[in-house]
Amino acid sequence: MATDSTITCTVKDPISPAKANNGHDGTTPTDKGTAGTNGSSHYDGGDCTWKCDQPPTDGKPGLPGGDATDGTPGQSGQHGPIFTNVVDVLEGHITIVVGAQDGQAGGDGGNGGNGGPGGDAGVDPNASKDSNACAAAQNGPPGVGGNGGNGRDGGKGGNGGQVYLYYRQNNNASWDVVTNQTSGGAGGAAGKQGTGSTNGNPGNPGNPGDPGAAPIVNVLPKS
Repeated sequence: MATDSTITCTVKDPISPAKANNGHDGTTPTDKGTAGTNGSSHYDGGDCTWKCDQPPTDGKPGLPGGDATDGTPGQSGQHGPIFTNVVDVLEGHITIVVGAQDGQAGGDGGNGGNGGPGGDAGVDPNASKDSNACAAAQNGPPGVGGNGGNGRDGGKGGNGGQVYLYYRQNNNASWDVVTNQTSGGAGGAAGKQGTGSTNGNPGNPGNPGDPGAAPIVNVLPKS
C-alpha cells in the first residue's frame, strides 16, 4: 500500500534577531553655554540719575547636539538547500516543501541630540536699585541640533530551495508543492533630527532588501 510522504527542502529557523542593530542617539548637552559678562552702572548724585558704565552682554549659544550614528545593515537570508534523489518507483502522494530564509530588517538610524541650553545673560548688579541705565541682556540661544542617523538597507532574501526528484517508474504517484518565496528585510527608519536654534538634518531611510529567487522543483523520469 502506497503511503504519503513529505520532502522538506527549506531553512528551519528565521534570522534571529529579526532586526539589525539600531544606531545610537546623539548626545544632548546639559551644561549651559558661556554666560554673558555682567555690566556696571553708577548713581550720579549731581543730576540724580543712574548712568551705565558697561552694559551687560548676552549669553553665548549652547553647545551643539551630537550627531547620531547609522543603523546596521540587515543580513541576507540563507539560501534553501538542494535536494537531489533518484527512486525506482514513485508512488503515493508526495508533499514537497521548499523555501529559504527571509532577509533581516535593517537597523534604524539614531536620533540626533538636541542643542544644549544657551548661556545666562549678564546682569547689571545695580538693577535691583532701580537702575535702568543699562539695557537688559538676553540669554543665549540653544545650540544647534545634531543630525539624525541613516536607516540601513534590509538584507536580501535567500534563494529558494531546489528539489530534483527523478524516478524510474511512476506508480500513479501525485504530488503538490508548497513554496516559500522569500522576502527581503524591511529598510531601517531614518533617525530624527535634533532641535535647537537651528535644527539638524534627519537621516535617510534604508531600502528594503530584494526578494530571493523562487524555489525550483523538478519531478522527472530518469533518462
